[in-house]
Parts: sequence; C-alpha cells; structure tokens
Amino acid sequence: MRRIADAALSLGLAAFFLIGGLVNGTASDATMAQYVAWGYPRWFPYVTAAMEGASAILLILARTRLIGAALGTAVMTAALATLILAGEYLHAATPAALIFLSALAGWHALAREEGSTVETVPEHDRNANPWAGHEA
Repeated sequence: MRRIADAALSLGLAAFFLIGGLVNGTASDATMAQYVAWGYPRWFPYVTAAMEGASAILLILARTRLIGAALGTAVMTAALATLILAGEYLHAATPAALIFLSALAGWHALAREEGSTVETVPEHDRNANPWAGHEA
C-alpha cells in the first residue's frame, strides 16, 4: 500500500511540474512581463520550464525520484522566495505546499533507497528484550 501512495504522490507531483513546465515553456507576454517585474530576464520562464520538466521526468522513475524531488523542492523554494520578496503572499501558498510535498516524496524515496540496503530485524527478534545479556 505504501508503494502505491509513494507512486501516487510522485506521479501527482510529476503531473504538476509537467503542466508548470508547459505553461512556462509556452510563456505568454503576460507571463514574461511578470518575470520581468520580479527582476528576472524575459527568457527566464524557459529556464524554469526546463527545470520543472526535468523534475517531472525524474519523479516518474523510482530510481531517480530523489533527484526529481530535490530539484522540484529547489524550484519551488525559488518560487516561494520570489513571491515573498515581491509581496505576493497569497500566491505563496502553492509553492509552499509543493515544497512540503516534494520534500515528502524525496524523504520517501530516500527511505526506500536506505531500506533496500539495511538489514531488517527478523520477526522473532522484534519483541525480544534488547537489553538481554547486558545486565550490569
């Protein structure tokens, strides 16, 4: 069940970043004007689109999910900082939520990677006294 939830989270994020990448990649004049108002060059939506697109692709595969989540977190952190510095506090909720969700996806991917190399405790030893044989 956890793998399904992890995949759903990652695929949902991938869909969001893909849509964001398409919106920025086909930036209208209004979008470019907004980037310029924030202090970025007119071509910067294309940089954002490339990073969002890369994040979407990396989030799809389990073996690259951690990198995709890290990239998505970085992109949304930059977006959040931009909106806060511009005083657009109401718009900051979306990147803040996406930072949390991307970090969560990354944390799950990291736990999955570490879980594949960590030896688990056998079922019969889970309820054993961990201090047995270590009396003072």
